[in-house]
Amino acid sequence: MNRTKPILAAAIFIAMALTLSCSDDDGSDSDPGGSSSSVGDITLDSQAYLCSYGSNCSMAPPYTGSGTIRIVLREQCDNEPCAKEEIDVGKVENGDIYLQLPSSISDKYLSDIDEPFKDTDDCQTTKNTIQFSSEDARFINLFEIRLYAEDGLTYLLVVGYINSDNSIITEMGFVHNIYSTKAVKVTGEYEKKCGDYLTKETTNIDLKAGWNKLPQHQEISGYNTFINTSSNPSVLKEDVKWLLLPLDHPQ
Repeated sequence: MNRTKPILAAAIFIAMALTLSCSDDDGSDSDPGGSSSSVGDITLDSQAYLCSYGSNCSMAPPYTGSGTIRIVLREQCDNEPCAKEEIDVGKVENGDIYLQLPSSISDKYLSDIDEPFKDTDDCQTTKNTIQFSSEDARFINLFEIRLYAEDGLTYLLVVGYINSDNSIITEMGFVHNIYSTKAVKVTGEYEKKCGDYLTKETTNIDLKAGWNKLPQHQEISGYNTFINTSSNPSVLKEDVKWLLLPLDHPQ
């Protein structure tokens, strides 16, 4: 069983995940400069690392290229394809990340806070004890941060680690960028079944209005994925770093 595609699925939204506040007072992320940035008590070096498909990305080599960083925002709609917008938010220069997120996100790109915990055509909820301190908050998990490299290749840019064994993903950790319209706490357990695949998530997170950082750890065993999402960065099992996932790789 080849589990390379779930790399993108996880970075895109395998579990709804939310917080660990560490944004500037104006609601935007600070430019990491050319040295390091902080995620809670996690120090993140601005160096990007090139993650090959099927490899152990915790051992990925440093990236030395340059290019433009853009975020992809997609409108919420009932019929695909939905309208989208790309916004320049920074650059990679000789392998170093320089990123500045916008201070706000248009409501047309946001979802209701409970949207990730609803049934879909492909997945059914088997357990849901999730509670919200406010049900009218709206949010976006900014999963599409892309690098358009000068060499013509395109990469998905994530903060995290991806471990594999013989090209099968076994463990992942991410720090997600979450924008919320208001402060909200999300706690509880959630399980869903998508065909033969079962996902179990434990959530204990605290969102503030504006941008938030979320640490999340995932373990994959056969057809089961176990997710721990918490405001405590200790949920991450190892050091995170900027990873470049090649979107031009044949699917």
